[in-house]
Amino acid sequence: MIRVILVDQHALIRAGVRLILENADGINVVGESEWLDEALRLIARKKPDLVLMNMEMTVGSESKVITAIRDACPACQVLLLTGDIEVEKHKTAMRAGARGVFLTHRKPEVLISAVKKVCDGELWINRSLTAELLAGLSHRPEQHENEKIASLTARELEVVRLIAKGLTNKDVASRLSITEKTVRNHLTVVYSKLELSSRLELAVYSHAQGVN
Repeated sequence: MIRVILVDQHALIRAGVRLILENADGINVVGESEWLDEALRLIARKKPDLVLMNMEMTVGSESKVITAIRDACPACQVLLLTGDIEVEKHKTAMRAGARGVFLTHRKPEVLISAVKKVCDGELWINRSLTAELLAGLSHRPEQHENEKIASLTARELEVVRLIAKGLTNKDVASRLSITEKTVRNHLTVVYSKLELSSRLELAVYSHAQGVN
């Protein structure tokens, strides 16, 4: 059962999303809040699998908000809701650690699919952002990419797989029994070998190349 907490300043939106999710098999809404501080306390207490949050509540402090959520519940994923289709805003949110951005004009059944996929370790991003991120990778010869992936050490591959699942550096360090500094060092080498520049690019790349 996927346990979800809703965070949105609009009571009507929370009610509608709750109704959609609770009518789906395998999803249970275990709490909701209109305030971030209250939500963090709720998240720490309930330990949900997913926090479904209005993206407007993170604007300007995306990294801080998502880090606070992860500190309250290291294992939970963050999926953001928005009606804003601006690609740069979505990119900022994903770089900050969100596992997906769901556009509110989509159908209810698509939201259910997004929740399940994110909790299954996948990314959920709109086509425009996916196309933009993949455009920079599409010109690369497949054999060259295979060679670059083969150049990664076993430990570097472990780090890549965990980052692709949405784990923070702290989570990766704990999982692999290494320090956060060592994780950062591994990522620096990985970015260099794969010719990437961010966690978001690494996550998209790893899914595209089947490194999971």
